[in-house]
Amino acid sequence: MKVEFLEKGDLAWDNFVIRNEGSFLQSLSWSKFNKELGKKLLMVRIRKQEKIVFQALVIKNVYLYIPYGPVFDKDIDKKEVMNFFLKNIKGKAVFLRIEPFSKIVWPEGFCYKEIKTRRQPQKTLLLDLRKSREKLLSEFQKNCRYNIGLAKRRGVNVFVRDKYDSTFYSLLQKVAKRKKFRIFKDKYYRNFFKIDNKNFKTKLFLGSYQKEIISAYIVVFFNKTATCLHG
Repeated sequence: MKVEFLEKGDLAWDNFVIRNEGSFLQSLSWSKFNKELGKKLLMVRIRKQEKIVFQALVIKNVYLYIPYGPVFDKDIDKKEVMNFFLKNIKGKAVFLRIEPFSKIVWPEGFCYKEIKTRRQPQKTLLLDLRKSREKLLSEFQKNCRYNIGLAKRRGVNVFVRDKYDSTFYSLLQKVAKRKKFRIFKDKYYRNFFKIDNKNFKTKLFLGSYQKEIISAYIVVFFNKTATCLHG
């Protein structure tokens, strides 16, 4: 096996992530997004007999951080490759923080500690959108179905935009103040809409009532998955 430290990704990067069902947080577009924010990155690739078997988009600070990664080839021995990766990454930071998309088999000879809090969501809900509208609604709770019907009868409309709308940030500020949580600066959310390629799309879902926008959500589309990210 051999390891490569890339300054920037290539077309093969996203192809590997998509083929092995990786998260958008390991995509080429996410690396560009973070570089726009001034973050330092490591893009690590491992080959075995010239075949790509491992990739990791690593955010570099005092420590190294891998969000929803790394990405392994489906047919590879993960423990062996992980061991090789750790040996090659050793010495590049104080410690490595990994928040995997799926469970990692930790190789012997390395100390690790499982932490209770994560930077990425601890739990998430997956909704299969291949089901019919009727089937999806039937699986919702009764109160949820009632509220959807009520909103429709009261004249609530939902529409989608490909461009950023500053109303999103105004609403977000109000919710953050009410619920007492921290948010990013407006530029952070705008940067999502600067990314536009065949693999990574961002759309803004807006809900309106009596000609006033009352809700907004940023949704990222990557690898046949739509992720409701900020709202």
